[in-house]
Amino acid sequence: KPQGGSLLTTVNASAQDAAWEGLRGKKGAVVALDYSTGAVLAMASNPSFDPNPMANRASREIYPPGSTFKLVTAAAALQHGYTPDSQVSSPKAYTLPNTTNSLTNEINCGGDNVTLTHALEISCNTAFAKLGVGLSERTLADQASKFGFGSEPDSDISMATSKFPTQLNDAQLALSSIGQYDVAASPLQMAMVAAGIANDGVLMEPYLTRSVRAANLQTVWSHKDTPMSTPMTRKSAKQLQEMMVSVVNNGTGRNARISGVTVGGKTGTAQTSPDKPPYAWFVGWSDKPKVAVAVFVESSNTERSEIAGGRLGAPIARDVIEALR
Repeated sequence: KPQGGSLLTTVNASAQDAAWEGLRGKKGAVVALDYSTGAVLAMASNPSFDPNPMANRASREIYPPGSTFKLVTAAAALQHGYTPDSQVSSPKAYTLPNTTNSLTNEINCGGDNVTLTHALEISCNTAFAKLGVGLSERTLADQASKFGFGSEPDSDISMATSKFPTQLNDAQLALSSIGQYDVAASPLQMAMVAAGIANDGVLMEPYLTRSVRAANLQTVWSHKDTPMSTPMTRKSAKQLQEMMVSVVNNGTGRNARISGVTVGGKTGTAQTSPDKPPYAWFVGWSDKPKVAVAVFVESSNTERSEIAGGRLGAPIARDVIEALR
């Protein structure tokens, strides 16, 4: 009689349970990766999906990443001569180039000029919009591509292609620099951004299958960890790691703090349309365990004014990290 083999996945049961628990009563997704290998430790999409059309929010759907995309903009800046202490322009309002439309901040950024680190800590919109325009579309598009935007990895995970728009005018580039306009990413993609930063600038190919065994339990195939790209130099990655730790310790990501663990992160609240509540995001990583996490909350029973990545996403990321300790 025909006998089947068996497939061993990389999923960690405790982390998966924590992801499901965090998404209880919410519509969204959680992805956790071992950033040193690319192994998927948790991947949850709620409500659960029909595996036939693969309607999976974690990897098969793309959404505006909002301010979590500022990590890509910050990476591009660090790769092109900026340092964490570089002063960046951060006005209260920024009139988008060649328009009468004004971009504002959710909070006071702390003056007309702040350090790049402080701009990331408090998620200053005007600072990153102006920074992106100064860097150029080509620079940002190239940085996004190195993190995986615009391509599908050679992986066993079915993954939608995240996108950074092209042929932008400066107003569109400003909005794209803060993860709005037509920027779109899957939660898996944003976990990959955090993973590439946390792994000292080396992005490992994500994978879900650890090994395949024959019916007699002999291993017939096993995964080999594979670097996918090098989005940043080691020096720039270390600098961005420190900036992300400051976001958690001193900025909008405080709800992700874990005693005795170094946690770096970035919050995001992505606008969709006037008739829909914003999306809440949190992406981050920890040193022990070596894990990168992306949390995406599409909708929940939360008042619109209370929706924020730090409030909704960061606690879920914290619980997933703690489940892996």
